[in-house]
Amino acid sequence: MTDSDYSLRKLVRIHRVKMRCLMLVVMAIGLVLMSCRPGNVIGSAEGWTPVIVDAPNSKLYLASRAGEVLALNTDSGDLIWRYSPPEEEQLGGVFGTPGMDAEKLYVAGSVGDGDKGRLIALNLDRGSGTRVEFNRGEWAVDIQLGPFVGGPTVFGQTVLIGSEDGRLYAFDTGNGEEIGYFETEGLKQGKDKDKRIWSTPIVVDGIAYFGGMDDFFYAVELSETVVDGRRQLDMDLQWKYQTGGVVLGQPLVVDGLVVFGSFDRKVYGFKIGNSSGGTGEERLRWSFDSENWFWASPVSDGKTIYIADMDGKVFALPVDRHSGEPAKWVQDLGGAVAATPVISGGKLVVARMDGLISRLGLSTGSVEKVPIALDKEVRAPLALGRSLDDNMVFLGDRESRIWSINVRAWQNNLLFDAGD
Repeated sequence: MTDSDYSLRKLVRIHRVKMRCLMLVVMAIGLVLMSCRPGNVIGSAEGWTPVIVDAPNSKLYLASRAGEVLALNTDSGDLIWRYSPPEEEQLGGVFGTPGMDAEKLYVAGSVGDGDKGRLIALNLDRGSGTRVEFNRGEWAVDIQLGPFVGGPTVFGQTVLIGSEDGRLYAFDTGNGEEIGYFETEGLKQGKDKDKRIWSTPIVVDGIAYFGGMDDFFYAVELSETVVDGRRQLDMDLQWKYQTGGVVLGQPLVVDGLVVFGSFDRKVYGFKIGNSSGGTGEERLRWSFDSENWFWASPVSDGKTIYIADMDGKVFALPVDRHSGEPAKWVQDLGGAVAATPVISGGKLVVARMDGLISRLGLSTGSVEKVPIALDKEVRAPLALGRSLDDNMVFLGDRESRIWSINVRAWQNNLLFDAGD
């Protein structure tokens, strides 16, 4: 039994899905379950090796399965620095993509027996070599009973992150001070498992969008005040919408819509903004039905939305579509997709969970090259080298190996092995 398998079992138990759905996951993911404690799921799990790229400076940052944070040169793969704290200060399992601003990297994990979340801020420029102590301006904050599974989102001087305790937290980027939080409906209703947040928020025009395990999708208005000389972030519900399943991925905002997939086998598109008003039901512009869950987040080239489900089917949906309209195209990759794909060099790059990487044409969805087989599980989102027009894609596998893929040449390279 693997820790990642157990995480999926927890989701199945949370939602009391029908046996048919459970069997689909068993077949697609190889779910093998034995005797782990429910409270120990995330805390004991090794991470997914998420990466984030600082393209202008040719750097890549990653969180390894051992809970270390590393900085690499994207051109050579050389190690620049490594943050390797003592065991009592480690990050534990890191699943969500780190956040980044001009000065710092923000990484969140789940530590202990799955009963605590830890968020750290590291300077992007930490010199070279391995360090176990914080430098000036770096910090860490722990949330008891609130492991972090989703990634942090940085906007202005604030970092947002959802927790398993049912709160969306706001911290000051300068010192890590908590400056506000928002509670999910699941938490307010006293639910245990269904209150949790695994979704990474996205912030647009002062509104945070994210989903929860209580089946709700939230739009939360953020407004900053100063109380007794200290920053405070007021977090007020603008609207919410109840889907038929958990929402795990990071939403996508494109052309005035916020788009996300759910475990109810649907993709949703909602009108966003402060001026349009209306409840979640009134803001719903369209939905799209599939035959399996959506874990991976959607991506877009501005005109078309691309999203993959847990059957491995990739759908191309026009942004201006209407409910009931078929997909522009559908491509069946034959295996579950949990990692968010990327558009690079005018192509869609998609990773199956078993590590098979495919290059699809945007207009037709055809698989244009023989897929690349990494032979290791891939769940963390893929990362762009520089832009939609760039040809480099980076990703980490479950063994903490970092890969670069030249999309045009369709060649992969083992950039660094952080699992040694």
